[in-house]
Amino acid sequence: MKKSLLYILIAYFSLSVFLYSDDAAEEPALVKTALKVTWDSKRIYVDGKLFFIKGICYAPFYPNFGYTKHAYKKFPKELKEKDFQLMKDAGFNTIRVYENMPDDFYELCIKYDMKVIEPVIFPGHYTNIDNEDVLKDLKKEAVRRVTKMKDHHSILMWYLWNDAPFPKKNLVEKFGFERVNTFFKEIYDAIKEIDENHPVTGANIINIKPGWNVGFEFLDVIGCNSYIGLDHNDMAWVDIRFSKREAIKRVKLMKAFSKKFKKPVFIMETGCSSYTKKRTQHKVIETQIKIVGEKLAGYCIFELTDEWWKAGKDETQEFELEEHWGLCDAYRKPKKVYHIIKKYMNGIPTESKGLNSKLYKKIRAKK
Repeated sequence: MKKSLLYILIAYFSLSVFLYSDDAAEEPALVKTALKVTWDSKRIYVDGKLFFIKGICYAPFYPNFGYTKHAYKKFPKELKEKDFQLMKDAGFNTIRVYENMPDDFYELCIKYDMKVIEPVIFPGHYTNIDNEDVLKDLKKEAVRRVTKMKDHHSILMWYLWNDAPFPKKNLVEKFGFERVNTFFKEIYDAIKEIDENHPVTGANIINIKPGWNVGFEFLDVIGCNSYIGLDHNDMAWVDIRFSKREAIKRVKLMKAFSKKFKKPVFIMETGCSSYTKKRTQHKVIETQIKIVGEKLAGYCIFELTDEWWKAGKDETQEFELEEHWGLCDAYRKPKKVYHIIKKYMNGIPTESKGLNSKLYKKIRAKK
């Protein structure tokens, strides 16, 4: 009996040593405690500290796995970890996703200390603004998603739409600004009733008229999809004819939004495709980052990897603009741009206003 008791005590002591050893302590605790996200007229703060968004857009794709979250579900654990390691090593602190991801994605966000800009509904050119049942369903879906995720430690903010006012069929042109604005304001209000802890934003195409400013009056944070220096006309976009002057004008415009509406403004999509050698991808994105500087609350670079499906097939990569936006290729091999961006993202502190001249010189001096 005494020997049995001794063995039990030894086993208990050994287990305790394992559970509280340094190795065990290194494993991150996947807790679900909500971030406290606040904002003023220019900046965003997380748990009381200044937070500059160094974001990467993430739309899961891998050859023969398909795309979107359905592909992600097929990813082996090693590939999921690889993607997060690439994002973390590059110095990003935020991931913008385009759909609600599987639960293990958000657990990896906690493990790698990445924040998420999360969609809660999925409206588009097909949305019938005049249909009360459509509004009711979208409010229900938004409340459902926010209720599930609002206490998760990875959530930075919610967003209500992508590419408003939707160029395929401009909703503002069809229904009128006030009707569209009121429609989405009701969904915003439903979210704020259950969650005051996270800001709500939307991704607007600011060179689409009318309706480029839908939501600006009620959103907490203004988000813009703007491939600065490339989206000033159609041919510049297609041929990657980058204009530094146009990029500066676009950033000044977004800074003016912040001043007018007294809200933080950030870019929810920017970047450059690598499909043409007329202007190299890394030079464009490096210039975009420099031009934004400290003027905005941050940006999300589009995107982590190439997506082959956008030209019609997902088995092979086509020589087409939309299939070459990645900082890495589809097999996760970093392009030159990845290594350039890595220097900037790691050189810009999260608790900062962005890239200032002193930081720029310091980063450029590194080999």
